Amino acid sequence: VGDAYLHLSGYGPSTTNEEIIAMFAPYVHVTEVVNKSGFSFVNTNDAEGAKRAREALSGSLLGGLPCRINSATRKARNPNFGGGGGGGGG
Repeated sequence: VGDAYLHLSGYGPSTTNEEIIAMFAPYVHVTEVVNKSGFSFVNTNDAEGAKRAREALSGSLLGGLPCRINSATRKARNPNFGGGGGGGGG
């Protein structure tokens, strides 16, 4: 068990988060869908369920087009990034 992240792409442009969640529901509980331009990250807290979903659903039609599902990793947040503003020139 543990967090698992999936990269979902190739689906139809009118696909909703609700449709994504419903597609994965028989295999794994989706905790978050993060939409980017033309693809999404599907986050779960069940690595085994995510693997089963990936194997079962890759190539399935979603929004009228065959989707691709791959494992993804969440980028660690850089603790040294953010916070204060940059210094200006003199």
